[in-house]
Amino acid sequence: ANVGASWPADLDLRMVKITLFLPGENPNARQFKHADLHKWAKEHRGDILSLLAAMVQRWENAGRPDGPSSFASFPEWAKVIGGIMFACNLGDPCAPIEREGEDGGDEMTQDMKTLFRLTNEAFGTDWITKQQIYSLVDQEQADLFSWINLSERRGQTTLGKALSRFNKRCLGGVVLKIKGGKNSRRYQFTKAHNPGPTTVSSIEGTSGTSNGVGSVSPSPAPKKRQNEQKLMQGTLGTSDGVDSVVSAPETVASQGSPHPKQGTSGTSGTSSLLRREKTGENKGNNTGADNMKYNMEGYHVPEVPNVPSPPEYQLLGDKSVLGQIVETIQRSEAAVALDIETYGQNALNPWRGDIRLLSLAIPDHPAWLLDLRAIGYDLGELGNCLQQHQVIAHNAKFDLLWLRHKCGLKFDDVFCTLTASRLLTNGKRELRNDLYTCWERFLGLPPGNDQGKSDWSDLILTEEQKSYAALDVLHLHRLKAKQSETITAEQLERVLELENRLIPVVVEMENRGFKINRDRLVGIMEDYSAELTEAGREIGEELGQQVNLNSPKQLKEILATKGLTLPNTNVQTLTESGHHLADGILNYRSAKKQMEQTETTLKAIENDGRIHALFEPTGTNTGRFSSKKPNLQNIGRGKLRTCFIPDEGHRLVVADYSQVELRIAAAIAGEEKMIQAY
Repeated sequence: ANVGASWPADLDLRMVKITLFLPGENPNARQFKHADLHKWAKEHRGDILSLLAAMVQRWENAGRPDGPSSFASFPEWAKVIGGIMFACNLGDPCAPIEREGEDGGDEMTQDMKTLFRLTNEAFGTDWITKQQIYSLVDQEQADLFSWINLSERRGQTTLGKALSRFNKRCLGGVVLKIKGGKNSRRYQFTKAHNPGPTTVSSIEGTSGTSNGVGSVSPSPAPKKRQNEQKLMQGTLGTSDGVDSVVSAPETVASQGSPHPKQGTSGTSGTSSLLRREKTGENKGNNTGADNMKYNMEGYHVPEVPNVPSPPEYQLLGDKSVLGQIVETIQRSEAAVALDIETYGQNALNPWRGDIRLLSLAIPDHPAWLLDLRAIGYDLGELGNCLQQHQVIAHNAKFDLLWLRHKCGLKFDDVFCTLTASRLLTNGKRELRNDLYTCWERFLGLPPGNDQGKSDWSDLILTEEQKSYAALDVLHLHRLKAKQSETITAEQLERVLELENRLIPVVVEMENRGFKINRDRLVGIMEDYSAELTEAGREIGEELGQQVNLNSPKQLKEILATKGLTLPNTNVQTLTESGHHLADGILNYRSAKKQMEQTETTLKAIENDGRIHALFEPTGTNTGRFSSKKPNLQNIGRGKLRTCFIPDEGHRLVVADYSQVELRIAAAIAGEEKMIQAY
């Protein structure tokens, strides 16, 4: 139904109102008889295919009649699908309907047309911000974009993206122009000027072009041949070329491969401009389309080379294709670039979220985007194949932890481009190591369109999301090669090897987690809460008035009234003062820290009764091994430590390298006295 689709500038000349009109809505909020429609369709796949086959056979027996009504934007769809439905007594899907006062098209386009007019009337040719547009929409009583909630950030983002799709479009005689970057974007709505006559060709079968205005039909062909030609025409989103002649019937058998005349991918809804004058070919085969001239609003579609563009990715949701991927990977014998996109209650936590896409890539091949919500987490032979190959990933620990927890995969041979970049930047804070920065630093590529924080739970992923997921893996082989060259030049091969070997070990640590005695932890939290309350009461009584003990400013002021003037209220200053009030404040802060640490630990327990903290081998500027969410390297001696327990039949072994930093420094410096001391 093309909800939210963007239409070319010659809409009014090509459009017909049909019963497929669907008001703009959230496609993921629709209610179906079957809650899991996708699952139901898979379970009844045989019945559905049998029904479709019966319908096509009935159409075949009827002589393959065309649909009774034409549809200029999708002529072959109207002929074939319309013919099948009409032959099966299911009505005419392209039957015109009347909606007074509407120009047709989808509701987004109609509301955009109204918005174009209103903003031009309100602001003229001024460059305006998104907020001015949002305010204007809110003020209007025309109920514009009723399916978008502009009071929410997500709704504003939706409308902002829609505006970007309508850049340079002309609706109702008003043209939208956009300038500036993501955070400084400005919009201008100006009256359109007459661009003058434009020569436009009309090629039957090209999506979004007119096949009836000013065109001359070729000589009639036998009915059977006409029907065979239908199979060769009408490829959505491509151009069949200028003045091209449909292949003879014997070429139909090769329709599975790209047609040599197939145009560049992504030209859906555009008109192919005549190139006859340049080439001088087929002068005698003029269909008359070049004699048709009319004015087009908005910008002109440029010439497009008649060469097919290889796709960047293949979106796959069928488990049956995994075996083909395995064969391709095994033939290549190359490392596999890998990345995931996640969603859910917490899209950064494998125990509280889910994987939507698993992106895989090998050199000289489109990326595979596996929709794991459709395929499931059991990857079968593909999982075994991946575990036997080296994988390349940026921040590999993140991706491998999710795949370990969700799919049960364990990887031993890993190359992490984030780790390599961190080693080369040597902990310099000003040098970032995110993927886009690495693209620019090592490959000279501009940053991509970041979709990492977009909603990956939507039923239908956007083209931007799919392209983003593909690009995240398509450049990783080149990135690895460039980084490896620099690593070798800096003589860091052994260091990088050790760090990459450590990643699978850390993944196992995080996935296994640490068992917690929850009941004991709750009891300790209650004890600390009582201690905190008592400490606050005591210091409050000594100060003699109500004060926010968590406010350094208030504490400093009230201490001054008690004869204790301090430059600040940090731990060192309070300790050095030796004042009894300072001791009370320090006792309160100690109780508060213990209470907060206990609360953090309790919240971190997952449903399996364990804490799966994160460990970072190279996360600090110094390269020191660190921990977070929660920091298990900062659990002090005392009651809280007793909550960390071994599994049944196991014991905890505590080990520490005494003075390890000084020992290393002595060995590197060759300091004999230090070596003897340690």
